[in-house]
Amino acid sequence: MRRKEINPNDIIEATIHLVAKNGLENLSTRKITSECNISEGSLFYHFNGKTDLLVQCLYHIDEEIDHALQQVHVNLLSLKKSVRLLWFTYFDFLIHHRDYAQFYMQFRHSSYYTDDVIHGQDKSYSFFTELLKKVLPALNIDTDIFWVYVIETTLNFAIRVSDGQLPCTEQDKDKYFSLIANGIGGVFKSTKNW
Repeated sequence: MRRKEINPNDIIEATIHLVAKNGLENLSTRKITSECNISEGSLFYHFNGKTDLLVQCLYHIDEEIDHALQQVHVNLLSLKKSVRLLWFTYFDFLIHHRDYAQFYMQFRHSSYYTDDVIHGQDKSYSFFTELLKKVLPALNIDTDIFWVYVIETTLNFAIRVSDGQLPCTEQDKDKYFSLIANGIGGVFKSTKNW
């Protein structure tokens, strides 16, 4: 009997799905291997344990989001419009990839989300990281505060929308963006570019 081909991305996707469905605290390598119909040895051949797998899941999601954001035409002379387009792209990605949003939120609130993992996101979010390096200094924004605020609030809205707790018309998305933008507006008001 021929051995099953094991694709690491299939393991990553299954892990993301399991976390979204059952919670990060209920995840075990046994559940992952059962979901993928592989042995634990096969899992550990591709990943250096559960922590490595979970970190790779986060980076996989980052790369998918980063790819979506690369499709946005960013005009630094029209910063407000560009930020809006980037946010809508990010939000739409999250509401259409509920499992990713659920995983992302749970991982960010876990002990797995260490400083080393955060620094590794510079590579998995390379396009967006480079863009922020160009934009944020001009806006005089503390990047740590910016990231926490925008990501956390956007994730909260996206999860509630994808769970059917909040509506998702274009007008509703405009309202969510306005709430977030007004929250960071205090920082932007001190800049002439906003």
